[in-house]
Amino acid sequence: MASFSSVTATLTVGQIGQLGYGEQADLLVRSYVLANATDVPPGRGVVYDAANQSAMLPNAGSQLFLGVAFNDGSLPIEQAAYDNAATCNMPVLRRGQLWVETSTGCAPTDPVVFQHTAGVGKPAGSFRIDNDGGAATQLTVGAQWAGVYSSGKALLQINLPA
Repeated sequence: MASFSSVTATLTVGQIGQLGYGEQADLLVRSYVLANATDVPPGRGVVYDAANQSAMLPNAGSQLFLGVAFNDGSLPIEQAAYDNAATCNMPVLRRGQLWVETSTGCAPTDPVVFQHTAGVGKPAGSFRIDNDGGAATQLTVGAQWAGVYSSGKALLQINLPA
């Protein structure tokens, strides 16, 4: 018979688009239809698409930030993004911790900035700590870095209104 031991160490790394580790009693998730021209990878911030009344990757700075797309287990392993052609329902985290893609390193005291215009090595919907010459917008309320991370991925704590 196999025996198991308890794990007491906190895991410090996760996959982009995966929820953070530990108890998240106050988790808030909304489901949005993805009916736009661009697939959305988990871990990217999404905005409201008024024309289609759905969610999409950003393409301008004045769009309403909805939250961060994440993989709730419904996205097949072989599929890297939620498919716009399937007009699928995409889970979007509005409150909780989630691993996101970053193009800069970050720490808890740094601002959380949302990349609304893609650039080289800076995809739309990724996160950073500066405004990238006007191509990114700071989330002034409801978002902070959960630790110190180098460029690539980081754990983001968000707390957006219901």
